[in-house]
Amino acid sequence: MLNSFFMHKILRCAIFIWLAFLVPGEKLFAQNTDKQNPKFDSAFRYIATALASQNVEEAILQADTLLHSAVDSLQKMKSLMLLATLKERTGEYTEALLLAVQGEKIAENIKNKEWEIRISGFLSTSFRQLGLLVQGRKYLAKAEKANEGPQGLPLIQMFIHQEKAYYEIEAQKYENALAEVKIAFDILQAAGEGNEYAIFMATCLQLEGYCHLQLGHLKEAETYLLKSLKILAHQETELKGFIYQNLGELALKQGKYQEAGKALDSALSFANKSNNFNMKIMTYKSLNAYYLKVGDQEKVMLYQSKFIELSQMQTTITAKVSNSLIEKFDSELQENHTRNLGLTVTCILLLLVMILSYVYSRRSRKKEREKYLDYIHKLRLDREKLPALESSQSEAHIGDINQIGDIAPHQVSTDVLLVYETTADGAGVEIDAAPAEVLIENHKLGVSISKETEERLLKDLYRFEQKYIYLKSDITLPYLAARLKTNTKYLSSIINEHKGKDFNNYINELRINYIIAKLQTEPIYRDYKIAYLAQESGFSGHSKFATNFKQITGISPSAFISNMKLDAKQ
Repeated sequence: MLNSFFMHKILRCAIFIWLAFLVPGEKLFAQNTDKQNPKFDSAFRYIATALASQNVEEAILQADTLLHSAVDSLQKMKSLMLLATLKERTGEYTEALLLAVQGEKIAENIKNKEWEIRISGFLSTSFRQLGLLVQGRKYLAKAEKANEGPQGLPLIQMFIHQEKAYYEIEAQKYENALAEVKIAFDILQAAGEGNEYAIFMATCLQLEGYCHLQLGHLKEAETYLLKSLKILAHQETELKGFIYQNLGELALKQGKYQEAGKALDSALSFANKSNNFNMKIMTYKSLNAYYLKVGDQEKVMLYQSKFIELSQMQTTITAKVSNSLIEKFDSELQENHTRNLGLTVTCILLLLVMILSYVYSRRSRKKEREKYLDYIHKLRLDREKLPALESSQSEAHIGDINQIGDIAPHQVSTDVLLVYETTADGAGVEIDAAPAEVLIENHKLGVSISKETEERLLKDLYRFEQKYIYLKSDITLPYLAARLKTNTKYLSSIINEHKGKDFNNYINELRINYIIAKLQTEPIYRDYKIAYLAQESGFSGHSKFATNFKQITGISPSAFISNMKLDAKQ
């Protein structure tokens, strides 16, 4: 179990580097979607190959610089994965995984299928080697799904089946592992030879040999392991160290102690040269078993001590990495939870504001509707009274309002007025004038008007209302008093008593009712701008019109028109 856990950590890392960084995209995929940037690509390749093999710490520094100088998402993603791979080499597993997860998110966001596969493969292997098998299998399945379809490549599928074999080995299901290796082997043979064909074929053969060794199929194990070693005869690769370790373990089971010693010495040589932690721990375990068989207690104690030391170190590292990952992911989850909570609260508040706004708007519209209907009803009642008033009017004075020539408002003095009192035969008699201020003051104290004068002024006001003279924007009380051959005191008193308002409000209401009648009888007015309606009805400006309209009807002009349009649709 321990052997299977550590067997190909460095090898798989090397294969991933070849797969993800060193091989041009067009060799792996039918269509290369990566944008070419010669300067970035040159720096990237140098760090990933030459510098990483000579000075990994310096490679990390330069990879970090490359990350911070990335100009787009693709460059950032590549830099993250280069940094993740280098961090894993130095044992910074937590940082490596977190960097890879960041790269994965970018690949998904920019919909780069090629890199989704590469990163998923990296994460699958990394999580598996840390013993986080559930998480590792998730990424393996993701890589396999992404490689499906006509654009999927056999080489990628071969790696996926090799990775599946490692998961079966972790579960000590060696028969299942052999089945996965056979699929990978068949895919590789069908793909044909290439630059890295030897290393891929040797890996498949070594895996088959290892599985047979664990199943006790010693002859088959020997055959596959020797074939694997033969293929790598002229290559210096760490895979040879793992093969020698497997051959040493095989020879021990066969009782061939001399061969076992030679094979394990070769494995130890590779382990020491590469300083490969995992190869060392596997070789120390086998050497401990070997010296136990040959009776060298001193060497037994030496390698047992080394094995235990590295095992404890590895257990500590794995636990530390797992705990660090849990802390990191918990921290991210907490941040996401806090962010989501804040977003949820914000959404709830916005929803409440929307609901309250909607309720307020509905209530406002309902109130506006009620006020609109009330005012329309009032106008209807007022118009129903008009025929009765018309029939009661004497025809003796129909022309009176027109008998006086037009008087310009500026020609009427506001200080001293000519005041007329109309006699029974309609003749105007000039009476003494008094200052306007005194008349207004007297009005406040109460004015005595004869019944005849009162009736005559009411009739004249009625005729005045029919002539639309109130639409003049500069009409005044003195002007209208002169027009009706009376004084301002009498006219103001009549308007207050019979119209229930002062002169200005009386004129403004006539104007508002006029424009409402236009809106009712001529629908085109409903589409005119408020400024035009204000001008049409005699107001000097938009704001005065809107203010008086709301004061008189209870709602704004736009709300009134909206309700009118609503009625028209029904």
